[in-house]
Amino acid sequence: MNSSEHFREYGYVKISDFLSQEIISLTRKYMDLSLFSGHMVISDNSVIAGQPEQYAAMLSESLLLFFQPNIESVVGYALLPTYSFWRIYEHGAVLREHVDRDSCEISVSVTIAAEPRNTDWRLWVRGIDRKNKSLSLRPGDCVIYLGNKVPHWRNKFKGGVQYQMFLHYIRQDNNQNPLAYDGRNTCALALFKRSIEK
Repeated sequence: MNSSEHFREYGYVKISDFLSQEIISLTRKYMDLSLFSGHMVISDNSVIAGQPEQYAAMLSESLLLFFQPNIESVVGYALLPTYSFWRIYEHGAVLREHVDRDSCEISVSVTIAAEPRNTDWRLWVRGIDRKNKSLSLRPGDCVIYLGNKVPHWRNKFKGGVQYQMFLHYIRQDNNQNPLAYDGRNTCALALFKRSIEK
């Protein structure tokens, strides 16, 4: 079963080595700079509170557009970008079971870094077959999933830190879809903070 077939059957698919080592290194450095320069905020939503995150950073928005064709080739239909964000999870974090809002019809969760290096903080998903599955994502791996339909969660984080990036899209039904760019005029406009909750 190839990636597209797995996505259609289960509503999610893991892609190994989605990012090159160069992009992993660049993204990690950019996230560190965002954190140290005060561009990240502490999440306050009920799904995952108390973790540093940033909505629509210039680099993550660029990657949102850059990887759009790759994601389209997996899901099998044209997409419109909505938004990107990234988060640094710290020891003890718990990602509660949830589905995302409708701007996250197609979601991509990409592991950027984890410390210690052997950390394996599994992402749990409940596919459209209603079966729970745990996914091990090394730095550079990603999972593409139906964000507003497939419940997903992580148990308590026992590692030190984990850097995660999220890219979100919707089906390209028409260019007037109000969810396109997450209600912004275009990408890279971080004029407001959105919740990942539905």
